[in-house]
Amino acid sequence: MKVFILLFISVLYFGCTFQKPKCITCTRQAWWSIKTSNSNGTVYHIVIKASADTEKLRIDSVRIASCIIKDYHLSVLGKSNTSTYYKPGDSILISFNHLGFIDTIENNRKNENIIYYTLNNKNRRCKIDSIKTIKSLICP
Repeated sequence: MKVFILLFISVLYFGCTFQKPKCITCTRQAWWSIKTSNSNGTVYHIVIKASADTEKLRIDSVRIASCIIKDYHLSVLGKSNTSTYYKPGDSILISFNHLGFIDTIENNRKNENIIYYTLNNKNRRCKIDSIKTIKSLICP
């Protein structure tokens, strides 16, 4: 019985300790500005569920298609938009604006959408299964 209890506790401990963050939702919204030389781009918003606190989990970069994004805004939903401290279970919003459009070619492995992160000083990655496209914005 003691062995069973120790095994049960260790499974719970290791199961909770090494969980990876989960991607809840990912959206993209294209935009065009007619005024400024027909510039365009895409705004991305990715929400993930934190599996650890700020000291153990660090978001390193995001890859959309073949484009690596290292310059993004990170905030915790339900807190100040400048708060970057999170704990397990918090929803983290990763936002970035990409000027121009990202060319995506279907069925190409290098065009996978991935979040790169560090958990307990080990580099890992989390695949983004789908990106929902929101209606485009046209700015006069």
